[in-house]
Amino acid sequence: MLFDRKIATEEQHTKNECGDWIILRRSNETQSDRSLRSLLSMLLALTFSFTLAPQAQATRPPGSLKETLQKVFPSARVRLDGVIEQTDGGLFVPLIPKVLNLKAVPGLTSKFPPKAPVLFSFSNGWHYLKLSDQAGKKILALPAGLKEEDKKKLTACTLPPDLIVPTGMFISPELKPTMGELTIAVLGGTAGSQSAVTKPPEKTPETKPAEAGAVGIIAITSPQTGKISLMGSAALDKLIELPTDGTPGGMATAGGKLFIADQTKHRVLVVDPKKREFVGQIDFLPGSGPKDVAAIPDGAFLYVSECAANKIAVIELATQKVLMRTLVPAGPTKLEITPNGYTLVVLNAPAGKVSFISTLNQKLIGVCTVGHMPSNVVITKDSSTAFITNRMSNTISVVDIGQKKVIRTMQTGESPTGIAISPDGMRLFVANAKENSITVFDLSKMEKIKDVALPIDVEFPGDLLLIPDGRRMLVTSAATDTIGMMNIETLEFEKQPALGSTSVDMLWIPQ
Repeated sequence: MLFDRKIATEEQHTKNECGDWIILRRSNETQSDRSLRSLLSMLLALTFSFTLAPQAQATRPPGSLKETLQKVFPSARVRLDGVIEQTDGGLFVPLIPKVLNLKAVPGLTSKFPPKAPVLFSFSNGWHYLKLSDQAGKKILALPAGLKEEDKKKLTACTLPPDLIVPTGMFISPELKPTMGELTIAVLGGTAGSQSAVTKPPEKTPETKPAEAGAVGIIAITSPQTGKISLMGSAALDKLIELPTDGTPGGMATAGGKLFIADQTKHRVLVVDPKKREFVGQIDFLPGSGPKDVAAIPDGAFLYVSECAANKIAVIELATQKVLMRTLVPAGPTKLEITPNGYTLVVLNAPAGKVSFISTLNQKLIGVCTVGHMPSNVVITKDSSTAFITNRMSNTISVVDIGQKKVIRTMQTGESPTGIAISPDGMRLFVANAKENSITVFDLSKMEKIKDVALPIDVEFPGDLLLIPDGRRMLVTSAATDTIGMMNIETLEFEKQPALGSTSVDMLWIPQ
């Protein structure tokens, strides 16, 4: 482990077989203390046995209901967001009572209609309603012939607040009260209605708009030295340097924590950027080689590319457990999630391919061939297009994410690596590692504007980071101990902050 938990004087500690600290007993606890603690535990248990807010069980049904669901849907599985997915792809969406009674026995009370039912109701107030496929749309609507009293029960429920809304989903007007804060297209709405999308995430790095004077921390990894550095965004001063004794690589933030892939130690490190210290790690199997990390916009799940195992692992952050793995083409490296949260884009460097994984069911939904050794990827704000640098081809592949195919190829300098899009979406910046330059493209014309030479003390650029002030862009240096800062308006380098180590990957962490 990279950290030791503090040992309180009133507790006795020891280490288990994994090397983690565990508490054996409280050495100074009296009999009266134990009695009082027991009484408080009973009161808390009674309090929580009556009602809980639905958010507490948003992504999964209560344990007692799971057993019943397994009997009702024997060949189906409970999806990551609580939706039941059948083997034929059919989806049953949960409708949850606004006040949960955990004392109720969750038996099946009714199904409607009796033959080929689309609605299942349970004695604890939960209902599962099937999405119907109609003319390419997935519609959530009350079945015809349902009694009025049953309609009232359903419309008084709520959809899970963190429901991952399927693409093309519509909801009937009578079920509109169940949406809560979800954004779902209403059937029969105006022509300008949005297609179904989830509620935009709040204050996540992937969707945070550019703000003048935005305050944050910049995390930088150095695989060569095994260090992680944190810098302040204002003065670009180094705040702290954290040695890992490993090979830190790709990063992501979720839930206020920083997650860093460590390829040689087969783990994901967890850092608290505010406390500036390690707070844990997620261990992987030997030979997995975690290369990069991506967080789903709502922060519930983490994706990790297991480069040596050719798999993408899905981690539930609440438990920090691997829920499942998806097999992809050889050598998955860089990961990027579309801003709408529906698709994970995976670069398969040695295979020269790009994989697409649905975040709705974690299945591989497409693969396309790009150039040799795809190195980095950036996605447009509308989630429609991915720009991928191909390091050995000296090209950029422009990929239509919906069609999952390359629609254009653009020439770059020698060995393109890092890539970024300007806040207004009009310009594309590409780092050319062997030429020590930045190429600027006009995306409206898909033409090169200019090649900008790097400062003499910044060599072999690997990553580009646009700071959310809309003006500054940072460039890593895999061969020197400084990084470059370019003004994207004047296209001139203004500063070369000293880092004290080489650098490859960067990430903005809002504070």
